[in-house]
Amino acid sequence: MEPSFLSIKRVLLVDDCAPVRASIKGMLQQIGFKLIYQAKDAIEAQTHCEQNNFDFILCDFNLGDCQDGYQLFETLKTKSLLHSMCCFIIVSAENQRQIVHGVIELQPDDYLLKPFTFPQLKERMIKALKQKMALRKVYQATQELELKEAIKECDSVIRNNPDFQAAAERLKGELFLRQKEFVKAEVFYKNLLTKQYTTWADLGVAISVYHQDRSAEAMDIFNALASKDETMVESMDFIAQQYFKTGDLQHSLEVLQKLTQLSPKNIPRQKTLANIAMICHDYGLAAKVFHRIVSIARHSIHDSAQNYLNHARCIIDNAHSHAPMERANALSHVSKLLDSLVKRFNPEPIAFDLQILQVRLLAVKGKNADAKRLLLKYQTLENQDYHPETCLDAAKAFFETGDIFGCYHFVELLRKQLQKSDFLTDSQRLLLNTEQIRFETLYNTIQTLIKEATAAYQDKLYGRAVALFAECFEQMPTNPGVAFSLLQAIIKCEGVPEGTLNIAKNAFLLLNSAELGAKSMEKLQATKMALSEKAPEIIAV
Repeated sequence: MEPSFLSIKRVLLVDDCAPVRASIKGMLQQIGFKLIYQAKDAIEAQTHCEQNNFDFILCDFNLGDCQDGYQLFETLKTKSLLHSMCCFIIVSAENQRQIVHGVIELQPDDYLLKPFTFPQLKERMIKALKQKMALRKVYQATQELELKEAIKECDSVIRNNPDFQAAAERLKGELFLRQKEFVKAEVFYKNLLTKQYTTWADLGVAISVYHQDRSAEAMDIFNALASKDETMVESMDFIAQQYFKTGDLQHSLEVLQKLTQLSPKNIPRQKTLANIAMICHDYGLAAKVFHRIVSIARHSIHDSAQNYLNHARCIIDNAHSHAPMERANALSHVSKLLDSLVKRFNPEPIAFDLQILQVRLLAVKGKNADAKRLLLKYQTLENQDYHPETCLDAAKAFFETGDIFGCYHFVELLRKQLQKSDFLTDSQRLLLNTEQIRFETLYNTIQTLIKEATAAYQDKLYGRAVALFAECFEQMPTNPGVAFSLLQAIIKCEGVPEGTLNIAKNAFLLLNSAELGAKSMEKLQATKMALSEKAPEIIAV
């Protein structure tokens, strides 16, 4: 390729090390490039891309404390700052599997390991540019969403340019899949495999038959391809989806855990993992994943207040099952998270989210009256466009304070938002259904228990009343009213029935740490006095 041709091509070199930039710039000049721009970090790189159309971007993977090369590439793609003919090449000394698999998933034009020589750099850049030029009409038609035209252009390259036939065939198969022409895609990929085996064609067959509901056939191929580096991530993703579709959530969870270790920077997949963990009631794992999302998303296109909010929400969900002291420690972590949140993001757009979280914090601390007062301002419910996670959290807040109408208002708002069909949305939809069933079951169970326990107490069947109120408190371990009822029944029972001591202790701890009103405080003091005489082991905590 003539130096005069390369001299008019714009190159952006992104590396945080000045000597390395100088070295690579020298190589680029030797190759024949003259229009060479430099950036020491992702911020400078993005600014350059907003002002210029580049033919090449050579980007180091590690760029210091801000965005890395993966995140920069993702940002530029999302913001449409890479024109169709730009060759994006990741340059890095890293060959860790996490980095390699993550980069493969984003599909840059090449991945060049340091150290490299001038001839190696020249060969890779010329090869990438020639392929872009040969397939330029395909890329342009695809960018303009003229997918049928893009397929025609692929056919033209396949017929007339044997050097780039394989690349054009790969693009053609992907275009069939993108258009959801799965029968055509299957025929096309199988025809290619009769000529020469390639892992990407085999993957194409698997995806095609998967979408034709021939899941057993697809799973056999996906399982074989999951051991190959080039197809490992995408194959495992489909395997996890298939387990999810068949209701085998535990295996889906296990595959997603491995997958998020292989390619940790895929935030939608991390969120899917957290959702499925919550569906499986593994709130500890979900909290760890949401914590990871906060860290990984920092500096990326996915960095948002919702990441912090989701982490806080999950801790609150998990806190309900903790003993009072553990619960207090968990909730103090929520307060720290919210402090970090308001320091990093404008709190005004998320004012409703923060208020709902405060309601849930009050409820889990046993301050139901305060929680209900805070919710009064939302009695006139409107169909605003809340974030999906906000709707689910609001539904929980209204349920936890006893407002079933408000709960189902937000359940329906969320249901309307979940119309897409992808793995993340599917997991959100199942999480919603799971939570709705939980709401209904828990509400009906509690209503029945309270009714039966109250009747037993009135009939002076105090042992039965204690057992029923204890069961109710286990379902609602942050409800002061149920805690009082349990302790009153124990006092009347003249002792602690077998199997209820720890439950009674937790009920006392809840009341002792709650901020109660004057009348409730008088009631608590009287309860303490009675317990000190009839069941001192309860208050000896």
